[in-house]
Amino acid sequence: MSKVLTTLMSSIFLSGCVAVPIEDYGYLDKCETSSKRKELAVVDVVEGTNSYFSVSGFLLSPLTVSVSALLSGSYVVVNNTYHYGEEVLVCETDNI
Repeated sequence: MSKVLTTLMSSIFLSGCVAVPIEDYGYLDKCETSSKRKELAVVDVVEGTNSYFSVSGFLLSPLTVSVSALLSGSYVVVNNTYHYGEEVLVCETDNI
């Protein structure tokens, strides 16, 4: 019963939302690198537009959020891995 309630509440609160990668401003770089760390943020795409979703859009919103989180999450993982590697190489070169 709790899974059904959680799914229902998630679909209500996340309708019209997508997950997008944004720059992580809270992370302090150890040294200068060209890439920046990213993190995922859930953004309401219809906020402030005075528009509304149809019933089919509302029913597809959990799918939209999960697919955008999967795609954006993959991008964030690859970007942060590249950033970490670049940080290790640049900082190591600076210490020599």
